[in-house]
Parts: sequence; C-alpha cells; structure tokens
Amino acid sequence: MKQNYIIGIDQSTQGTKAMLFDGNGILLCRADKNHAQLVDERGWVEHNPEEIYQNTLLVVKELMKKSGVDTRAVACVGISNQRETAMAWNRSTGKP
Repeated sequence: MKQNYIIGIDQSTQGTKAMLFDGNGILLCRADKNHAQLVDERGWVEHNPEEIYQNTLLVVKELMKKSGVDTRAVACVGISNQRETAMAWNRSTGKP
C-alpha cells in the first residue's frame, strides 16, 4: 500500500511552521521561519502579508527537502492560523 503524508501549516503570531506527518499521524519532520513583528504607536502588532506568504512557501519547500518525501505522496494539507487575523486581497492582482 502506498504511503500518504499530511502537511500541517501553523501560521502563528511569531512565525510559520510546516510539519510533515505520516499516515498514522506520526510527526516526521518540521521547518520553521519567524517573521517581523510590526508594532505601531498604540502597541498593536501587524505582520507583512507578503512576508507570511513567502515564508509559507519557504518552510514547505524546506520541509519537503529535509524529509526527502516526494511531493506526489502528500495526500492533504491542513492550515491553522491566528484566527483573530483579517486581511483583504485584491481580486485582480491577488495582492494583499
């Protein structure tokens, strides 16, 4: 039977994590990348959405390289984010 893998992506306040699990839910590999904390004069924290997007691509690529798993063996991807985050995207350009 062919082995299937699951990628979990966790987008948190501090950074982006990608984790690779086998079909039994065993963690096989992990990659992390922090992102900048942009604090305004009121103390509100913001993040650069382009940086988050690029970091997400980077950690998934790093994860797959470190693990040696063929991307065709990935059955699904789950994403968790900060939940209190909101962002608008330009429909025409795809940019935040």
